[in-house]
Amino acid sequence: MDKRRDVSKVDAGYMPTVSIIGNASHGNAAFINGQTNFYTGANRATSGEIGIQISIPLFDGLSTMSKKREALALKDKAQDDIEDARRSAALDAQQAFLGVRDGQAQVSALRTAQRSAAFLATCRRTWSCSREPLLGISRAIRAPLLPTPARLCAQRNGHTSTR
Repeated sequence: MDKRRDVSKVDAGYMPTVSIIGNASHGNAAFINGQTNFYTGANRATSGEIGIQISIPLFDGLSTMSKKREALALKDKAQDDIEDARRSAALDAQQAFLGVRDGQAQVSALRTAQRSAAFLATCRRTWSCSREPLLGISRAIRAPLLPTPARLCAQRNGHTSTR
């Protein structure tokens, strides 16, 4: 992870450093009265230096500690961002799954409603075809119980008739 590397770089600020340095120069060998770049006719000279430099930090004004705190805070933020992204992806996947499941339930309910509507239509057709015979049977059963004009006259006159 890149943020871990940043923290280790900042930690290295407390450590001594070793550097290889080099220098090369080319110029006049002799000068008159300390004046530079005045050619006196003497031989030209070329010089070179190579060395190792070791730096040991004594006190840096607490900048290394401040940089370390900043690097740690950035590392924590990166980890939190990753966790947020993971949770968001899990929530999106769960919502997509629930959407598919709800869609399947809705399709199943619509199929059941379609079958119920077809059954209801069949029942209505059957009822309309068989209603007339049923009404005839019902009238035949109730007919002896209903008062007829002849029965009403007989009852008024005091005669009882079973007809």
